[in-house]
Amino acid sequence: MAHPFEKMFEKALARSHGDNNYVLGEAEKFKEQGYPPKEIYDVLKKMKGSFIAESDEAVLAEAVEEFSQYIDEDDEVEE
Repeated sequence: MAHPFEKMFEKALARSHGDNNYVLGEAEKFKEQGYPPKEIYDVLKKMKGSFIAESDEAVLAEAVEEFSQYIDEDDEVEE
């Protein structure tokens, strides 16, 4: 079963292009709403590995890299 964030991230991915990374924006909105950053990060990482299109993977890679700043040092961040 897909994580509820995935559907929102997929919609944001479809709108993302060039310098406009809407996936990262959605991730930051979830964080502001109080969702655990580690949970959001894990969903982004999972999605990054599941897309074939280079443009989609690049957007997700950027979101993963930028969002990793919100992960506590105690949480394990695997690349």
